[in-house]
Amino acid sequence: MGGRKGIVWAYWGHEPMDHLRRTGNNKESIFNIGMCIEPWYKRIHGEEMIEKAYNAGINTVYTHFFKGFGLEHEKEEMENTCKLTQIAHKYDIKVLGYCQLGSLYYETAIDEIPDLEKMARIDQDGRIGTWGGAYYRWSPCFNSRAFIDYIKKVIEYGIRHVKLDGFHFDNSYNEACYCDNCRQKFIDFLEKNIANPREIFGLKSFKNVRIPPYKQLSEVHDPLYLWWLKYRSELCSNTHKELFSFVKDISDGKAEVLHNPAFPRKGRSVNEIGFEPSLSPDGCDFVFAENDRFIQEKEEALISQIEAFKFGQRFGYRVFDTSWPLNSRGGHRYPETYEEIMRFVCQSMIFGGICGTQWIARSVKKGDAAEIDIPGQLDILSNIFKYFKNNLELFEKNTKPYNHIKLLYHPFNCMASPGKGLKTFGGIIARLAAEGMPFSLVTGDDIPMVEENQVLIIPELIYIKEDLYKKIIEMARNGGKIIIIGEFAIYNENGSEYDSEKTLFELKKEGNVIVGSSEENAGNSEADWINILKRLTGKNSVVIEPGKMMIETSKDKNGRFLIHILNPDNDKLYDNIHVCITSEDIGTKYRDVKIYSPESTQLKYYKIDGSSMNIYLNGLKTMATIALETENERIV
Repeated sequence: MGGRKGIVWAYWGHEPMDHLRRTGNNKESIFNIGMCIEPWYKRIHGEEMIEKAYNAGINTVYTHFFKGFGLEHEKEEMENTCKLTQIAHKYDIKVLGYCQLGSLYYETAIDEIPDLEKMARIDQDGRIGTWGGAYYRWSPCFNSRAFIDYIKKVIEYGIRHVKLDGFHFDNSYNEACYCDNCRQKFIDFLEKNIANPREIFGLKSFKNVRIPPYKQLSEVHDPLYLWWLKYRSELCSNTHKELFSFVKDISDGKAEVLHNPAFPRKGRSVNEIGFEPSLSPDGCDFVFAENDRFIQEKEEALISQIEAFKFGQRFGYRVFDTSWPLNSRGGHRYPETYEEIMRFVCQSMIFGGICGTQWIARSVKKGDAAEIDIPGQLDILSNIFKYFKNNLELFEKNTKPYNHIKLLYHPFNCMASPGKGLKTFGGIIARLAAEGMPFSLVTGDDIPMVEENQVLIIPELIYIKEDLYKKIIEMARNGGKIIIIGEFAIYNENGSEYDSEKTLFELKKEGNVIVGSSEENAGNSEADWINILKRLTGKNSVVIEPGKMMIETSKDKNGRFLIHILNPDNDKLYDNIHVCITSEDIGTKYRDVKIYSPESTQLKYYKIDGSSMNIYLNGLKTMATIALETENERIV
């Protein structure tokens, strides 16, 4: 997925003029442009802005293409996109076309699609479902063959005529639909996957089954509801895969696919959006992470996008960070300072995301002016983009995460327990990031783990499929180190309660299994699992003083061990940074050190003591990368 290297992306006006007019622009927001729409809109389609982007190192933009007004209605706007694409291609900049999958503007679309209502999602009250409550934006049903075929016509026009280099599919999630077609598809799904409905549901057949009413649930105990969630996640995945394959087929594999399924976002479980990231690798190259997790320290907590990046690492897609800082009134604003811009870009770089900016072409509501005109902004971005491209060997596909802490993600558990299970999972990720402990996500497919010195964290695993339970038991019996935080193996995949004598109590017999607290706030567990984790990984760890640094560890294709350091409090410049790396390879394989940084970070000195290497740095502001070299001759 996402094979192209060195991508530096930027937003380039993804909303067409008709959308900006129809939604109204009298509400104060960075997303509403008011009276400045037309001069700004004209300018972002001209060569002057594109040349500025090119000179800054940007090589990919996403812009408006299809918003849902109808293919014929939007062709005039598509010509603007076509002209922009021609200009961008002169500068070797690729253009992704925005393509709305979550709404159809019936007031115009119905002129060319008379049976538009048959494409629409039906809510549980029998009414046409709308996007975000906007009455004029009908939500489509992913089971509508007419809708999918229509989107394919849009895609083909984008590739053949507009010459797009890919698509940004927005709102590509699947809210609950209760149309007759969805009901029949759900029955077909049940009949295909369940041979004996009586054994699970107490039913002779599924012929009279209806889709269960949608509810905001903390735990799911209705077996039919559980299977409905599985069905919806597969429907969303299959839709993504079909469109992905179509894009690749008609572009000879060249066009790229970006999805925005509103994930990860607070409250956005499969129950709400039908999207399950573990099913996505065959459906996209990139995923938007659009939320309010702009990287910052706030009230002694660390807010970051690390959860999004870790999902991308595990499931094979690259992440576009589109988070925003908030103003004093709780609204969104643009990053304003050097420190904010550097934190944003560097976080994506070191965690394998896409380097870039979602604000540089946006209007500042002064004539045709954009953020790109603000003194200093472009210089900051140009410098960090140049550093990124000059050091690609440290990032992206050239490296692979390498650490000893593994966090178990069980999709079914987070699907069935969106309250406690999903919340604890996110809390553990936040705590690991704040403690500067590099980790990777694993699934049941990765267990049992055989590599020595690895520790598996199991977070609040209330619902667990029997095959995964057996794998965990096998790992424990073979000496694998396991920390269980919260409840474990209460229900099976149909919501039936396990015999407790065969679950947690069986695991407790193993001396290498540690059971923590069941508190939802994993950071305050009674067992103090972070200290236990530090003890278990002591022989293979990276510790930085002062603390509160984010760390990512990886190996590159040449075998170098890389330690990326990100300072989320980069308003301060840190001298006398002490990094202690403990590994059995120290002194044998890794004997030399090299420092990379876009700022002024310098290596003071380092020393090796047995299996530990102590490195001392000066001048750390935002980020630095320590590379443990394998050459025989020392660099310093």
